[in-house]
Amino acid sequence: MKKLLSIAVCASAVAAFADPTTINVGSVGVTAVTSGLTNTIVAVSYTELGDGNGNITISNIVKTANLTAGDLLHVFKDGSTYETYTLTAGSGNVLYWDKTANYVLDSYGNLSAGQSTDASIERLAPGLGLWLIRKGWNGTAPFTFYIYGKPLASAASTSLAAGGAALVGNPTQASLVPTITGAQEGDIIQIPDPANTALQMTKYKYMKDKTDNNALKWTTKKNGVYVRTLPSIAAGMGFSYVAGSATGTRVISWPAN
Repeated sequence: MKKLLSIAVCASAVAAFADPTTINVGSVGVTAVTSGLTNTIVAVSYTELGDGNGNITISNIVKTANLTAGDLLHVFKDGSTYETYTLTAGSGNVLYWDKTANYVLDSYGNLSAGQSTDASIERLAPGLGLWLIRKGWNGTAPFTFYIYGKPLASAASTSLAAGGAALVGNPTQASLVPTITGAQEGDIIQIPDPANTALQMTKYKYMKDKTDNNALKWTTKKNGVYVRTLPSIAAGMGFSYVAGSATGTRVISWPAN
């Protein structure tokens, strides 16, 4: 999973930004997300409409408007598998998200399709992330797509298991710095950063600061200077989190805004 996430969010050069304004029509919220690259990580920012279940199904959260048949949504389930949904043209060329395959990641970072037969449609809690791949995009100009659902009644938090990796994101409608409890030395966060011309991602590692009595801090190096604080994450933006150690639970939360 670590290798897959690295490929997904580093080599793919992920970048996106979201319109922080939610348009409320009754109890429906809509967030416009604009991206200029083939791969976009975006936060699950809403809950399910209507049924009161809370967690939202993959087929409901990302609107098909402005997307094209063949586009993919990848959803990481755990440390070894992820699900893929393909935007498919049905009767009358109406587009819908169709669950196509589950993939299994082996210890060498190789993917194999069809090894999982779970046919259920995944539900995701606000605060997790989705990986959108534009197969039908010509790449000539930024595009805008939409996520929607029932606005959150309260701030969301995300728990990550020890030793695992996941896509997470800011489900609120404001740019915020996440609060991370339970982080342990060696944990890694990779945040989309178009200004980073090498990878368009900036990696933060939870490590000791020798200039401050070895206090553990989120650390990166920019232009030869160490930065030891996480940046604000834009509304609707996602990032990857790799829990390095095999103990403890990490909780990512967002302050009220």
